[in-house]
Amino acid sequence: MKPGESCRLFGAYRACIGIRDAVILFHSVVGCNAGTLLLHLAQHPADVRQACTVMYESDVLYGGTETLRDGLRHVAQLYPDPQAIIVISGCVPNLIGDDMAAAIAAAGLDVPVLHVMGAGTVGTMGGGYEAGLRALGAYMRPGEIVPRSCNILGISYDDPCAEGDIAALREMLAPRVQVQSVPGCGSFAEMRDAPRAALNIVLGGGGRELAAYMQEQFGTPYIVADYPYGIHGMTAFIECVADALGIAETDAWTAPFVRAAEEIVRRAAEPLRYLYGTPAAVLVDSVHMAGLCTFLAEELGMEVALSSDGRGDMREVYDAVRASDAVVIFGSSYEKELCADEGRVLVRICYPVFDRLQLVPRGYLGAEGLAHLIEEIVSAVLQHEYSPTEYGEIRVR
Repeated sequence: MKPGESCRLFGAYRACIGIRDAVILFHSVVGCNAGTLLLHLAQHPADVRQACTVMYESDVLYGGTETLRDGLRHVAQLYPDPQAIIVISGCVPNLIGDDMAAAIAAAGLDVPVLHVMGAGTVGTMGGGYEAGLRALGAYMRPGEIVPRSCNILGISYDDPCAEGDIAALREMLAPRVQVQSVPGCGSFAEMRDAPRAALNIVLGGGGRELAAYMQEQFGTPYIVADYPYGIHGMTAFIECVADALGIAETDAWTAPFVRAAEEIVRRAAEPLRYLYGTPAAVLVDSVHMAGLCTFLAEELGMEVALSSDGRGDMREVYDAVRASDAVVIFGSSYEKELCADEGRVLVRICYPVFDRLQLVPRGYLGAEGLAHLIEEIVSAVLQHEYSPTEYGEIRVR
């Protein structure tokens, strides 16, 4: 079996690494630190805020509680001003039963120290992401509700378009709604003040456990919305938010975006017409799945031949792709080999993207983001290598 999701530890990491004034300490073997860092650096090459206790055989035999205690003290020296230290424990301490609470208390640090159990033996990346956000929720504090404000859940800092998409969502909502926070992408103080928002928006279901906790603990209602790609995706998103916050009229709110986006589509009309009816496979996570499939089918007129959110055996998924007519694959860097072997076009659109460097925010939402997304798709198709068949037809090679 080839799992489509990484282990629980990667999900916990993705939930927490975006807290820009916090430090992550892995209590695990060195590979957990190296693997997460490798996928992180492609998006944020100058942002390293993590360390590892690097457990050895002696820790397995005699316990790693003291190793964690010492590791916490070393992290506090290495990073002198963190607002929080987030300990993510891996498979080994979970199997041998390290006393995490005792080690954290023994370290005697003045900053908040959170623990997220990230053992891959007990769950997948999706579960780890939910657990990571839920651990942050324990440090949230109630406050005066800001009218017409929201938190946005489901965006992970290591998503290839996270910063650009967050900026686009803030801009789109700004005329009527204030974005209070994006838990997991911002400061520790912003995360703590998240209960001041009047509404939680859960994109694609990502962060639903934290949203349910906040509803129970602070009375914050939440809605689940598709990731808002394209013109119709964003207008539907705004209408959903407006309805939840009791905002009656949205036409004037969305009109500037619609005009700008329609102009972009008009300029791209010629290359876009060649995508109409093109079979595609969508291999992305559940947060982006529904919104992307709707955009491709309803706005670009592509035929979504199959889709998978990574849960299950990816060998079966890849076999289904090979048996399908899909020409364009929307996925991650993991699909590079599949596309190379099968002669299909790859559009890298979701985590992890580790074979492309991105130094400035570049999102796929809003009018400018729509332009980026169209450029990405069309450029991938144009740059692909094609060859004539013996019948004189053109096929993807």
